[in-house]
Amino acid sequence: MPGWGDLRLAPAAVSAWTASLAAGAWGARGAALAIACWLLVAAAVSGVRRTLRGRALRADSPSWGPAVVLAVVAAAVASGTALGEAGSRAWLDHATGGAVIEVAARVGESRTLDTPGEGVVLRLSASGWRPSAHEAWRDASGVLAMVVEADGAPPRGSQVRARGRVTAAAGGAVDGLLDGAVLDWVDSQGWRGAAERSRQSFVGLLSGVDPTAGAMVRGMVLGDTSAMGDQLVSQVRVSGLAHLTAVSGAHFAILAAAVGGALRRARARPAVVAGATLAACAALAATVSGGGSVVRAVAMAAIAAAA
Repeated sequence: MPGWGDLRLAPAAVSAWTASLAAGAWGARGAALAIACWLLVAAAVSGVRRTLRGRALRADSPSWGPAVVLAVVAAAVASGTALGEAGSRAWLDHATGGAVIEVAARVGESRTLDTPGEGVVLRLSASGWRPSAHEAWRDASGVLAMVVEADGAPPRGSQVRARGRVTAAAGGAVDGLLDGAVLDWVDSQGWRGAAERSRQSFVGLLSGVDPTAGAMVRGMVLGDTSAMGDQLVSQVRVSGLAHLTAVSGAHFAILAAAVGGALRRARARPAVVAGATLAACAALAATVSGGGSVVRAVAMAAIAAAA
């Protein structure tokens, strides 16, 4: 395809987007419609190929059959993911009616408010909810913001049980606001506990550093900007350096190059290099803060390791 390159992955990208949008807008019916449309496209392409069979085709002509099949698969996977996410967040429609509910969640981030005495803002990843303590837990998903007192605030990574009223957020990085109190919490266990201990060990190394410099280093290494005040955040944005405090692909590329390079120089087998590099990237992802950018970076590291 002179001048255009190979566009055989374009149908898969378009199908994934259209199926996701259809599922988000019209639910299961929209997802089924999108998949049906791409099945019709696949049938049409198959019919065209049968019609052209026997004719002389250029040896370098791209084969669109697998591309369309991949588009159908992408549409099915994308719509299933979108429907699952929408279903897991449907609880917010019931929980935002003004009634007091209980929420089970994990603390993803803890940020001290700039105004003294106002407390700490918790970023909670909800995992369950129930209307009252006498009812069974129901599945939940989404991010809630909650303000608690600084004294005795649950640390990052801990599992909390809170009670209060949920208000849907107007937009931004959270799905809802929880106005209430934390009933109890437990420290993170397993790999989450190990990751949190690693974070705290690094933060402890910055105890004697200038607060501004320490906050910057903490943001650049861990993606944790909770120690950065509004003035410092504003200065970083004005200077065009805000991207340095967001963990992204650059962090993982540096780590992968270091680990992979060292193992290759030690003449390790390719499978060992790939496995160790991916394990190091996964460990970094579990330790830092970053959200979507971290997930994308780990996904790309997995693809590179497999290659």
